[in-house]
Amino acid sequence: MNKKTVFLAIFLFLFFASIFRVYYQRIGAFGCFDDCFNITAGYFLTQGKTIYSDFFFNHQPLMAYLSILIQTILHPDTLYKLILYHRMFILAFSLLMNILIMTRFRWAGIGFVLFYETTKYYLFGDRFLAEALITYPLVYLFGLLWLKLTKKQVFGWELVLSGVFTWFIVFLREPFIPTAILLYSLLIFGPIRRIRIFSLLTLAILSTLTLFSLNLPDYFFNVMGVNASVEFKINEFIGIKTLKIFAY
Repeated sequence: MNKKTVFLAIFLFLFFASIFRVYYQRIGAFGCFDDCFNITAGYFLTQGKTIYSDFFFNHQPLMAYLSILIQTILHPDTLYKLILYHRMFILAFSLLMNILIMTRFRWAGIGFVLFYETTKYYLFGDRFLAEALITYPLVYLFGLLWLKLTKKQVFGWELVLSGVFTWFIVFLREPFIPTAILLYSLLIFGPIRRIRIFSLLTLAILSTLTLFSLNLPDYFFNVMGVNASVEFKINEFIGIKTLKIFAY
């Protein structure tokens, strides 16, 4: 283990220890928004209910699936613990993703971590929201694309991981789907090679399994039908709102 790796590990530990202390003291700040919607969906799933069919849920399913895992494994027995465990999951996820980003992109990654982790609290980045999770795989995809465009090496396993991250983004929150698909398409584009095919198959298999776990008519009504009727008209979607999606 070289000195740079040791320094990075010590820096990350101290940085996240201080961040955790700040976030832990503000665990109940600002009330509860879509994060409670996600947690409630997870609770209904623990009671044997079927998402989209037995209860209304107009978001993608992965946040509810993550919540049922947290509640099943940790068994929170108070409302405080219920919220705390979900926000601790966000912190743990961000720690793992920041290690990946900082290790892969070095100083650019460190710059992102310092900026985002010290400001995300004011943008609800500590909440159990899809947006709080999506930031990291999106940054990773963008970073890999930048490496590709600047003629630097992108490893085969990173193309496969990009397929997993794209699936993760797509089934976390619908407004990010166009951006994720665009980044992934630009990243995977190139001569036909086995690793690119494997990456595409990984994305296709994960997406198919996720869709097969759902009641598709109820899913499309909850996520697409209801959201479309509330958020935009067809002529708006074709126009400026299409561009706004990529800057969501």
